[in-house]
Amino acid sequence: MIQKEQQFLNDLDKKLWNANVSLHSNINVTGYKHVKLGPIFLKYVSDTFTERYEVLLTSFKASKNDCCLDDEAEEAAA
Repeated sequence: MIQKEQQFLNDLDKKLWNANVSLHSNINVTGYKHVKLGPIFLKYVSDTFTERYEVLLTSFKASKNDCCLDDEAEEAAA
């Protein structure tokens, strides 16, 4: 990853963490779960999608598969 991109991600992480700390101090415990569960679910869905995408891409690249993707199809999808 390019250093500029990594710096952006680090800054974003710090901003999100600070927002998390601010929310935690202003919301009671019973209401806080509603704030936290949404992002946790989205992270789970994102990770699951990425894993499945990689498995399918590997499978479709296999030449013995009926739905084989060649290099041109992969470039068009990207």
